[in-house]
Amino acid sequence: MEGEDADARVGQRIMDPAMVTVEDFSRLVSGIYAAAVTPQRWESAVADIQRALDGNTSALLIPEGPAARRYLATTLNIDARDSYAEYYCHLDYAIAAVDAGPVGAVRTWTELVEPKKNSEFYADWLRPRDFKDALLVRLSGEPIPCTFIVGAPKRSESFDTPERVKLMSGLVPHLQQALRTQEKLAALYMRLSPNPSPFDTGSPGKWVRQANCRSNAP
Repeated sequence: MEGEDADARVGQRIMDPAMVTVEDFSRLVSGIYAAAVTPQRWESAVADIQRALDGNTSALLIPEGPAARRYLATTLNIDARDSYAEYYCHLDYAIAAVDAGPVGAVRTWTELVEPKKNSEFYADWLRPRDFKDALLVRLSGEPIPCTFIVGAPKRSESFDTPERVKLMSGLVPHLQQALRTQEKLAALYMRLSPNPSPFDTGSPGKWVRQANCRSNAP
């Protein structure tokens, strides 16, 4: 019984960011750096962060010019990924604002989404999927601003508690360093490989999942 109580307390610390232990934080950071050298691990890394923040979705993504966006990793289901890639990415004013904002600053749903809740993007894509709160952060600058988002359902308490913002902010430098490491490994691989493939997901530094969002403009 005592062991079960201990397990429950550990679970609560992981789900409640105000009680994340040093061991929990170290585990999250280890997962991030593991993904830097083994890109297939990015999805588990962002999923772990999502659980630690008690969210219901997460995504690490980059734009590909004004007409495309690529997921490095996400916990979104296939339907959500496809509909976003095919159409709704063009309407995502929240990510556009983060991409245009300062690097490293944790942004909130209240700031970015609430003022435009009457938009098509909110009504047709966010609300049906119970994405009604979030923390967002731009991890890198130009030429490719990488953005990380953790979403959550609507609760009595806002998602942007000081504890969650602190945890997200604490992970930002590790995410940034991991992405820089991945880029360096990618460049090294491209130099050393006689026939490098830009979509070789088994090589170090390669993106493991992508969802292109193509422009509907003529």
